[in-house]
Amino acid sequence: MFGKFSRDVMLIAVSIAFTYVIALVTLQWWYALGDQAEAANLNILGDSIGGLTAPLALIFLIAAVVIQRQELKLTKAELAKTAEAMANQVEEQRQHREFVGQQTDLMR
Repeated sequence: MFGKFSRDVMLIAVSIAFTYVIALVTLQWWYALGDQAEAANLNILGDSIGGLTAPLALIFLIAAVVIQRQELKLTKAELAKTAEAMANQVEEQRQHREFVGQQTDLMR
């Protein structure tokens, strides 16, 4: 399903996300063990985790844009090849029509 480039981009995105999540969990764990744990409100903690995980969406959005850009570039190249093949096919059809026309003239 994915090409090599797409797999590489996704691997990078997943690696960055994994590192970010590990750092986030480590910081939250450190915070929970510290002196601030008594004053911590679970709502504030949940909101901070939600805000800190928002960059994960950005990471995967950037990865998706990079992959789509590469796919569009490949699609453009394929369309150019298709247009060239169709032009060659038109030329061959024209030559064939001329050949059949010459044969028809010879038969008359």
